[in-house]
Amino acid sequence: MRLYLVTIMLFIICPSAANADETCKTINAYSANWRGISEFGDSMPLQGVAIDAVKKLLTHQDLPYTIKPRKNWPRLLAALKRGEIDMIGGIYKTTDRLKDISFIGPIHRVPVHIYTTKGNAEFIKTKEDLTGKVTIMSTHSSFGEEIEAYLAEKTTVLKISSYDFHITKMLARGRIDFFVGTQLNSLNDIKVAGLEGKIIELEEPIGFNDVYLGLSKKSPCYDHIVNISIYPVVE
Repeated sequence: MRLYLVTIMLFIICPSAANADETCKTINAYSANWRGISEFGDSMPLQGVAIDAVKKLLTHQDLPYTIKPRKNWPRLLAALKRGEIDMIGGIYKTTDRLKDISFIGPIHRVPVHIYTTKGNAEFIKTKEDLTGKVTIMSTHSSFGEEIEAYLAEKTTVLKISSYDFHITKMLARGRIDFFVGTQLNSLNDIKVAGLEGKIIELEEPIGFNDVYLGLSKKSPCYDHIVNISIYPVVE
């Protein structure tokens, strides 16, 4: 009888497929192209710290899982909110996103840098010099609430609904005074636009952001993933 009770207790507390919703058969994780965090290419497999974290989280549990790349970030984020996919590898936490997404982690921390033209660099040297200047952000993007609050207070932030716009060219043409971004993505965008030497990165970051795994609150695998998580879960 004692052995029987111990067996029952282990079955209840051990994270396994038995704890999952009966409709949870496979955990589907996706990730956008974010250099150093979750990047991929024609000859490059999906890789980065977020991908490593997803694998570390899901390897030692009973359900099969997939990790796939997807290029369109707005559609990927919308699919996560609707519960069409279970997880995203690599996302910032915001109050608005918490309505539909729980955040696992943080798994990484990144600096967010300021970029301006070489001509503007005489007047913009630190984040304090951004006061009264103009920048632009996509409504689909986030650089964290602390940074966005600072920009909203000190600068004029233009909003654009498109995600795929050439922010580097807008800066080079003088439509904005600066933009903010993560280093590897921004430097690559500057290189692709042929603007190396014309757009520069300020030495001092505007701030730092924690990177999380995003878990859809509508996922049939939600409880299972929370139960087996080796990272903190912000719900």
